[in-house]
Amino acid sequence: MLWQISSSNRIEPSYLFGTMHVQDLRAFGYVDFLKQRIDDCQIFANEMNLSDTAGTAVQSSFNLPDQLTLLDLIGQKKYQKLRRIFTKAFGFELDFYRRLLPIIISNQLSEVVFNKEAGLSLDEYLSRYAAEAGKTVTGIESLAEQLEILQQIPLDYQLKSLLDLGRNVSKHRRHLLQLMAYYENSQLQHLYLSSKKGLGKMRKMMLYDRNLVMADRIAALLSRDTLFCAVGAAHLPGLKGVLKLLIDRGFKVRPVFPEDRP
Repeated sequence: MLWQISSSNRIEPSYLFGTMHVQDLRAFGYVDFLKQRIDDCQIFANEMNLSDTAGTAVQSSFNLPDQLTLLDLIGQKKYQKLRRIFTKAFGFELDFYRRLLPIIISNQLSEVVFNKEAGLSLDEYLSRYAAEAGKTVTGIESLAEQLEILQQIPLDYQLKSLLDLGRNVSKHRRHLLQLMAYYENSQLQHLYLSSKKGLGKMRKMMLYDRNLVMADRIAALLSRDTLFCAVGAAHLPGLKGVLKLLIDRGFKVRPVFPEDRP
C-alpha cells in the first residue's frame, strides 16, 4: 500500500500511500512505519484536507433536496420493510437518517460493518500526526469538488443501490469484509478490482476522472518539496490509476515494505 516516488530533480524520496477510510484497527497494521515516512517529508496531503469538512453547510449538502425524506421517495411500505431489514442486519435505525441522500445512508451502513476501535479513521489519524509533527497539511481535492461529485450522482441510481443493498445485506457485508481482508493483507490489485466492480457505471466519475486530478496535483506538490500523500487505495493501481499516471508524468515509483530501510 506504500509506494516511494522519486524524480531526477530531487534526491529525497516522497511517498504515496493507499489508505482506507475506516476506524478499524485491522487497517492500522503498519501505522508506526508510516509515521516514520511522514517524519521524512515536509508536506502531508490527504485525499481532502479533513479540517474543511466541519460545519453545518457541509452537513446540509448530505441531505435530500426540498425537505424530502427517503419515505417520500420510496413510499411507506418499502420504507418500513427497508427499516426492518437494516435494524435486524446492522442494528441501524433508518428513521435517524431518512433525510440523508441514499448514498450517504449506504456509507453509514458500511461504517457499521467495520469496527471502530481506533476512534479516528486511518487517514484522520495520519493527518493529525502530521500536523502535530509540524508538517504542512493539505488536501489533493477540495471539499467543493467532492461535494460537486456527490451532487452529480443521479438520485435514482442512489435509490436503486440502497434498495439493492436492502435485498442483499449478506452480500454487502461479505463484500466489505473482503475489502478489509484485501487491505489487511496488502492485496492492492484485488482491492482495486473489487472496488471498481462495486462502483458500476459510476467508476469513470468516481475513480478514473478523479485519478487524473489527483496525479496532476500530486505532481505539483512533488515539485515543491518532499511529500507523503494518502489517498484511497483503489485510486493507486490499474492502467488509469494514480501510480501509472505519475509514471506517465516522468516519476519513478516502487513499492516500499516495512522491512525496507529509508
